[in-house]
Amino acid sequence: MNKKTIFSLLLVSLIFLYPLQGGAKLLSPLDITERIVFTVGKYYFRVGGQPLSMDVAPQWIEAKKSFLIPLRQFAELLRYQVDWNDQLQLASITKDNNKLSISLKNGQVFIDKQAKTEIYFEIRNSRILLDDAIISSFFQTPSELIQENSDISFTAKRLDILMKAPDFALKDVNGLDFELYKAFEDPNLKLVAINFYSTFCPFCLSEIPNLLAFNKEYKNQGVMLVGIDTSTSDPQGRRVEVINRYGIDYPILIDRESKIYDLYRVSGIPNIFLIDRNHEIVLHHLGIDDAYFTTLYSFMDAYLGQ
Repeated sequence: MNKKTIFSLLLVSLIFLYPLQGGAKLLSPLDITERIVFTVGKYYFRVGGQPLSMDVAPQWIEAKKSFLIPLRQFAELLRYQVDWNDQLQLASITKDNNKLSISLKNGQVFIDKQAKTEIYFEIRNSRILLDDAIISSFFQTPSELIQENSDISFTAKRLDILMKAPDFALKDVNGLDFELYKAFEDPNLKLVAINFYSTFCPFCLSEIPNLLAFNKEYKNQGVMLVGIDTSTSDPQGRRVEVINRYGIDYPILIDRESKIYDLYRVSGIPNIFLIDRNHEIVLHHLGIDDAYFTTLYSFMDAYLGQ
């Protein structure tokens, strides 16, 4: 384990342990963090296990034991605006009052006009790939080396991460149309909770009572729960039988060809996504067992109480 890894692990430990000192309260659910994992040579990365695509792959510099991370992809993920001047070879990265200027001249990296001779970078597909230590330092995202020449992760607050929710349209079990973005035309709607499940998944069925309780708790607080049944077939009307057996009182949409499942890059079922009025995914989770619902309720109460 090199010095960079040890330092990063200490930072992560301090972040999670500090709120417990001196009788202080635990982190608010609004301070929930996610791991952002990059893999060398892969054109996707993962946020809390959710895969997202990118047009350039991270690299590994063996001589420096260092990762090269796509700068624009990382910055835009954390809601920074990135402007690139090809003629000047200058990148300007801004959010609020936080600004970073990176220029590339004669094989060197200049950060805010100061030469950083020890920083390695590459340009691939017109994208800058920058040393992971600089990425971690500027964006204040502690890093952890998972495996040399393979994986590295960064830790960021979940609500600092921008994940857009694609629009979609499906019919429910009664043949009625549902459109995600159109649903938010209701001015009272604050969140849409989407549960991907299958009638053939025993874990999915075991969580329906929790989902019913969730719906009862929040449906009058501007939250709409919808289920998306990803079963590609429905022998003997199993879909309706499950709805009747459990008394499901929220809309069930049918995704027969798994198009929405693929659109959202769902990593397994049961899986829940919370989407806000800005069409952003503010929370997602694979495996919604009893323990997770405790976390989910805390998050909902804090989020709705903003």
